[in-house]
Amino acid sequence: MAIAVPILGRRTVVRCITFKICGKLHSRGWLLTGPAVILLHFGSNAINAYLIHQTVGFEQVNIGRLVLLWCTRPRLAWMVVVLVPWQAKEAMYFSVATSTLLSEIVLQIVSSYYMGYAVNYARVQKFFSLGRVDPTPHGNDALLMYAGALLWLIVIFFALIACASAILDLDKRISSLGATLGARIAKWVIKQCTARLAEINKRKARLVTLDGRNLPGGDNSIVDDFASLETPLRRCAEIWDRLRIYITDDAREYESTENKYRSEQKKVERARQKGHSEVIPPILVSRFLICQETWVNTPSRMRSEAEESCNQAKSSQSESQTIVSNLRITLLDIENNIQRLQRDVRIARAIIDTLAIGTARRLAEEARYAALLRDLEKERDVHQKTSNLLLERSYFLSTWLYCGLQSQNAMNRWTKLADARRQEQEMDPLVRRLRNFAITTVVGMFGCWIAQWVWWIGYIRRMGDSYCPPNLTEMGVIWTVFSAFGALFGGSF
Repeated sequence: MAIAVPILGRRTVVRCITFKICGKLHSRGWLLTGPAVILLHFGSNAINAYLIHQTVGFEQVNIGRLVLLWCTRPRLAWMVVVLVPWQAKEAMYFSVATSTLLSEIVLQIVSSYYMGYAVNYARVQKFFSLGRVDPTPHGNDALLMYAGALLWLIVIFFALIACASAILDLDKRISSLGATLGARIAKWVIKQCTARLAEINKRKARLVTLDGRNLPGGDNSIVDDFASLETPLRRCAEIWDRLRIYITDDAREYESTENKYRSEQKKVERARQKGHSEVIPPILVSRFLICQETWVNTPSRMRSEAEESCNQAKSSQSESQTIVSNLRITLLDIENNIQRLQRDVRIARAIIDTLAIGTARRLAEEARYAALLRDLEKERDVHQKTSNLLLERSYFLSTWLYCGLQSQNAMNRWTKLADARRQEQEMDPLVRRLRNFAITTVVGMFGCWIAQWVWWIGYIRRMGDSYCPPNLTEMGVIWTVFSAFGALFGGSF
């Protein structure tokens, strides 16, 4: 069957065998062939169960239960999904893979009857307890059978999620949730940039009172610096706003236009197969090309702009950091001067108190004392202005830090989007999607296949000759023929 399915399930082979009646491109006949393949599986099980029931010594066998038991057989027919990415545009193996996978999912669900029954029985009898089945004949074989059933119940949950994810495109839904979160983050960053712009305007109005060329960094340049900060903040907000538009509006527009374009393309191909001459509407083609150009090229362009904004922020951040460091050193020197002046004032006051009133020395000390007080007052005033200036420069630095951080974050997001678009260009989106579909399905179903083998090895060892009727050859032929016909029928439409 591993050799027959790729041949019998190939759409062109089916089309040739049926004289071009079946095997049509882009047909949805698998919606009918899927249930038909399920019926073939149950039919082959029912025929074999009837053969066993008619065998001497096996008359007591319940046909219905035997049909359900054989639904737990380990099958590899689902491996046909690995062929889906091959010649994906021609949908060469799409029908047979979809029909087979649908039937496999149904059979796995039906298998839950015996698997669940076996696990529950083992739980009630406490067979999973250590050493519980050791004294029992074939106890280890029974334990292997129950372990296989338990493993199947665990794995089937993840297998069904994997298959559902592949069939329903849950990865797209998850990515859409990520886009929604990204849009909310973008709105929050834009709101923060707007709030900082408003705060900058308020601070510029207060900076006039702080300007004075006698203060380091306190000349009129600080007003110009705050004014120069408005442009990169607005640019940062624009970059994030463009990101919000790209992952929401542009994504929806491109997906909608692409779906319409692909649908129209399929209609044209069907019409051409029937001999009609039809073309895709030029307006739709133009719209699709524009959306595609926006979708593919926008991340690279915006990444460059975000990188430029980030580099500018880092450069200005370094300059601002130097100014803040100098102001802190200056402020420390002023504080030292204030402490020295305060000490000199105390000493001068003490000297004055020891001198007689009206003496020349007292008058000289009082003059010196007054000069020290004036110097102290000036230093305190300079300290206050420098402190205020340091606060403004610190806010200025923090804004550059924020601008640089958000520009870096935006650049990282645009870089990821640009890499994703590059990978899409290197591999056809349809082939990539079908490849992910095949990988996800195989990984999910392989665990079930292993669990079913463990179950059947333990079951056959436990049952022994009571499960082996003399007509095993006929049963194998029936299963093989029905499986081959299912593959052929699954790829028919």
